[in-house]
Order: sequence, then structure tokens, then C-alpha cells
Amino acid sequence: RPSANVKTRLPWIPPGKTSYKWESQGPTHCLEIKPPEPEPELELRLSDLASEEEQHLRSRISQYEKKIESLMSEVSSLRTEVEHRRKEQVLGRKSEQQDDPQQVTAKPEEELAEESKELQEWRNTQLRESIGRKLLQKLREAEADAAAAAKQVSALDQQKELLLGKLEAFEVTNRALRHLLREQMESVGLSEQRKVLLKSLADMEAWNAVLVKKLQEKEKELHQLSTQLDSEKEKARRSADLSQNLDATRARLQGQLRRKEAKNNRLIVQIKQSLERAASQHLAEAEQVAQQLGRAKQEAEEEQEALKRASQVQKQRAERCEGTADQLSAQLLQREKQAAEALASADAWQRRHGEEAEKKGQLEVELNLLTRISDLTDQLQAIQDSGRLENQALLDRLQALTAQKAAAQLETKRLKAAVSAADEKLSRTEAELQQVRTSIKQCEVLLDNYKIQNTRAEAEQARAQVAQAERDAQAVRVELEREKEQIRRELQGRLSELEVLPEALRRCQLQLQEAQEEERSRERRNLELSGNLTELRLKVSKREKTIRTNQLSLEEKTRECSLLSRRLEEAVNDAHQQTRERAANKERSTQTTIMDLEAQLSRTAAELEQLGHNIEEAERRYQSRLQDLQDRLEQSDSTNRSLQNYVQFLKASYANVFSDGFLSGPRRSPSPV
Repeated sequence: RPSANVKTRLPWIPPGKTSYKWESQGPTHCLEIKPPEPEPELELRLSDLASEEEQHLRSRISQYEKKIESLMSEVSSLRTEVEHRRKEQVLGRKSEQQDDPQQVTAKPEEELAEESKELQEWRNTQLRESIGRKLLQKLREAEADAAAAAKQVSALDQQKELLLGKLEAFEVTNRALRHLLREQMESVGLSEQRKVLLKSLADMEAWNAVLVKKLQEKEKELHQLSTQLDSEKEKARRSADLSQNLDATRARLQGQLRRKEAKNNRLIVQIKQSLERAASQHLAEAEQVAQQLGRAKQEAEEEQEALKRASQVQKQRAERCEGTADQLSAQLLQREKQAAEALASADAWQRRHGEEAEKKGQLEVELNLLTRISDLTDQLQAIQDSGRLENQALLDRLQALTAQKAAAQLETKRLKAAVSAADEKLSRTEAELQQVRTSIKQCEVLLDNYKIQNTRAEAEQARAQVAQAERDAQAVRVELEREKEQIRRELQGRLSELEVLPEALRRCQLQLQEAQEEERSRERRNLELSGNLTELRLKVSKREKTIRTNQLSLEEKTRECSLLSRRLEEAVNDAHQQTRERAANKERSTQTTIMDLEAQLSRTAAELEQLGHNIEEAERRYQSRLQDLQDRLEQSDSTNRSLQNYVQFLKASYANVFSDGFLSGPRRSPSPV
């Protein structure tokens, strides 16, 4: 092809096209595309979502298993308690059967107690059966929940397999589409390259024609500039002569300035010395006057007391001193006037020196301007070349930035789609979590109700047993007191009736002994009942403690569940925030890069405008300089023409004069003389 050796820009490739191969990674063999960016944290993979779902289901299954284990442990504990109670009842019966045979009178009471115990056992069996039924219902519900969870796991596995199949189909279609896109882009790129080459050839031909025209114009300008250079060389020679003259005048003026500065310094030193001397003299005179005044005051004070006649002499002396002081003040004023005049003369010298320095600076400025004109002409070409190169570089950078911006926009769209998918997934998981929480709360409420009912029933039974035992003890005590009173009354009647009979006394004594033994046995029974009451109270307190501990454990479990739910919500919120922050950071970075590049473009445009203004100003100055030179050339040409005309006029006049002389000469030769 003819366009093979021509270097052209590659066509713009969309950012979806990657230079990496497709790979299957992860435990679920999910196909993924590796992006060119080295940030794997920003990728949202289906394998990760699937693993999160599996973990969530596993956690739910483990929770159900834990609940089932806790229910089984509670059932086993209840069974152990029931067996323990049965053993206690059997032991109680055996101990009652092994009591003394003298308790014949307490048989109806024992029968009543046995009947009450049988009633209590029947109630306990009914409660146990109801508890067993409830526990079986709970177990069945837990098994049903576990089966539902297993069904959900299988359904999720099926969904996962379907998603994998869809992903494979999507990957196949994506590959085909990318292959088609590559072929289309290659064909479009080749057609665009051909068009660009044809356009570049046409542009080059037009540019060559323009360059030929410009070369012809430049040759003409070179001829003109050669003539102008000759004139400029003459002017440069003249300016060199002027510069030499200026240097000579500068040296002469600098010598004069140095001399004047030396004179000024000498005058300043002399004035300072004279002022210092005058000041020292004035100070000495003032000190003398002060000393004289002090002496005069002392003498006046001494002589006022001693001699009144010396007052006139002192007055005269004081007047003389005042006169001398006035003279000294007048001399000081004259000296100050002289110092002011000297300062004014010094200021005048300084002003003259400043004016001469300004003239010198103006001459130096003119010389610098002449040198800068030549430097600016050299800088113009360099600035134009650099401006062209910078424009080309900025255009290339703009194209690259537009490509980066398009890629960033596509990435933001892809991330937004991934975020929306993740949001939907999270909403689904949150709904499932809410369902699980509601089911857990229902189970907990049922367990709490069941435990509360059990504890209340047991507490009521224990309270009823305690109340019944207290009532029995009270009745026994009342009966004992009544029997004691009856026995005492009977004994008193018999003693009164049978005081004579010692046998009756013995019988009475025996009866008393029997009654005392019965009282002792009843007291023992009362003690046993009180011991049983204390044991029952201890059991009730222990059961209340266990209930409290169970309630505390339930509260702790509820707190843990709430903490776990909060942590889950926080993790979900953190994931949302991280994805949003990453997307926002990417958008901010792209926006900052775009803003920086726009600022750089504006700066370069401003610099180019400034350079254009500087070039225009330099061209204006150059044109004005050329115009001045042309005006001077025209003036010199006009003067030359006027001089030539004048010379021609003189020549013509001289020729006319001499021609008239020659013509008149031969006419006069044949004189009549």
C-alpha cells in the first residue's frame, strides 16, 4: 500500500476493549475480565456475591442448629428434673413406710397426704405432657425451618448455576461482539487513514504552492532588506560615532561630577567643622556667662546682707551680663543663618548632580533600546517556533484527555450499574434478614412465654405446697393444744375424783407419758415439716435464681443478636459508603484532572495571547522604526534629488553662460579696428 510508510495516528479505541485475556478464577469458576487499572478492590464480582449469600445461609443454618441444640438441652434438663423429682417422691414414700408402727392414729392424715401427692403427680404428668407436646411442636417447627433453609440453599444453588450459564452465554456473545467491533474499528480506521492521507496530500500540495509564493515574496523582501541593511550599517556607523562621542562626554561629565562631589564633600566638612567650632565657642561662652551669673548671684546674696551700697554695682554688672548674653544670642543667630545658607548650597549641588545623573540615565536608556530592538527581532522567531510546538503538544494532550474522560465516564457508568446491582442484592438480603429476625423474635417470644408459664406454674405449685404445709402445721398445732387442754381437764377431774387410787394415778401418769410422747412425735413431725418447708423455700429461691439467670442469658442473647444486626447494617452501610466514596473519588480525580488541564489550556492560551501581543508590539515598534528609517531615506532621497536638480541647474546655467560666452567671442573677433 502507498500509505504504509506514512506515520499516522492510531484510531481511538473504546475503553471497553482490554489487552488482557479472559481467565476463570475463584471457587465458583466464574469468568472475569481483568481491567487495565491496578485497582482490584473496585471490582464487584458475582462470585463474591454468591459467597456472601452462601455465608449468609450458612449463618442462618448454624443459628437454627444452635436453637435446636438449645431446645434439646432444655428438654434433657427438664427430663432430668422430672426423674429427680420422681426419685425424691419414691424415697419419701419409703421413708414414710419405714416410720414407727405407733403412727396408727396418723393413717388418715397420711392417706390424705398421699392423695394430695397423687393429685400433684397427676398435675405434673399433665404439665410434662403439655411441655413435651410444645417442645415437639417447637422441634417440628425448627426442623421445618431447617428444611426450608435447605430448600433455599438448593434454590440458590440452582440460581447460581443458571447465572453461571447466562454468564457463559453472555461471555460468548461479548467475545463475538468485541471481535465484530475490532473488525469494524479496523475497517473504519483504514478508511479514516485513507481519507486523512488524501487530505494531507491535498493540504501539502496547497501548502507547497503557498510556500512557493512566500519564497518569491521573501526574495523580494530580501532585496529590499539588503538595501535597508546597507543604510542601517551606515546608520550604525553614525550611531557608533555618536556612542564614542557620548562615551567621551560621559567620561568628561563623570570627571566633572567627581570633582564637584569632592568639592561638595570638602565644603560639607568645612561647614561641619565651622559649625562645631561655633557651637563649642557658644557653649564655652554660655558656660562662662552662667558661671559669671552664679558668681554674681552669690556675691549679691552675700553683699545684700552686709552692704547695701554694692547693690548699684551689682545692677550694673547684671546689665553688662545681659548685654553680653544678647550679643551671644545675636552671634548664634548669624551662625545659624550661615549654616542654612551652606545647606542650601549643598542642596543645589545635589540637584545639579541629580539632573546630570538623569541625563546620563536617559543616554543609557537610548543605548539599551537600540540593543533590545536587535534582541527582540531574534526572540520573535524563537517565540513563534516554541508557540507552534506548544500548540501541537497541547492538541495532542487534549486528545489524550478526551479519551481518558470518555474512559472515565464509561467506568463511572459501569460502577453505577454495579452499585445498583449491589443495592438490589443488599435490599434482598436485608429483606431476608428481616424475615429471619422476625422468625427468631417469634421463637424467642414463644420460648419466653413457655419458660414464664413453666416458672409461674412451678412457683404457684411450690407456693400452694408451702401454704398447704403451713395450714397442716397450724391445724396440727391447734389440735395438739385442744387435746392438751382436754387431757388436762380430764386429768384434773380424775385427780380430784381418784386421789385415793394410786393405780389410777399410775394410769394417769402412763397416759401423761403417752400424751407427752405423742406431743414429742408431733413436735418432731412439725420440725420435719418445717425442714421440708425450708427445703421447698430453698428450691423456690434456686428456681427463681435459675429463672433470673435464664432471663439474663436471654437478654444477653437478644443484645448479641441486636449487636450482630447492627454490625451487619454497619457493614452494609460501610460497603455502600466505600463504593460511593470510590466512585466520588474517581469522579473528583477526573474532574480535577480536567480542571487542571483546562487551567493549563487557559494559561497557555493567555501566554500565547501575551506572546502575540508582545509580537504585535515588537512588530509595531519594528514597523515604526522601519517607517522612521523610510522617512529618513525619503528625506535623504529628496535632498539628493534637490541637490541633483540644483547641480543640474548649475550645470545648465554654467553651460548656458559658457555657451553664450563662446558664441559672443567669434562675433567680436572681426573688429573694424
